[in-house]
Amino acid sequence: MHPSVAAYRTAAEAKDADAILALMADNIRMHSPTKLKPFEGKDIVRFLFGQLLQVLEDFAFVRVESGGANATLYFTCIIAGKQAEGIDSLHFDDAGLIDDFRVMIRPLTALQALNAEMGARLASYSGGA
Repeated sequence: MHPSVAAYRTAAEAKDADAILALMADNIRMHSPTKLKPFEGKDIVRFLFGQLLQVLEDFAFVRVESGGANATLYFTCIIAGKQAEGIDSLHFDDAGLIDDFRVMIRPLTALQALNAEMGARLASYSGGA
């Protein structure tokens, strides 16, 4: 297992956005389950994680698969009262930092609730200005 996987799991389950961001490369790309184009860079990813950690309730990992520079963490959570399950797919760069982060969520009703909630929050994003 990649050494950063356990650190990511601990930080995510503790809802510690700073610890999560410390594990990410400056050029992080985050692939959302609701958008085709990835979010790029720590500023927007910092904002997204700050919001996601509020939106995803009862978040817990249920399985981890890891090999080489890749890891997949399976989780369960509640989004706006809807039971959900999902996957965090991570890729680590040569320095051991997450440089590519992909999220998948199901079922559709939970994904729609996530899209509505995060869409409203993203509308207020000012890019740190």
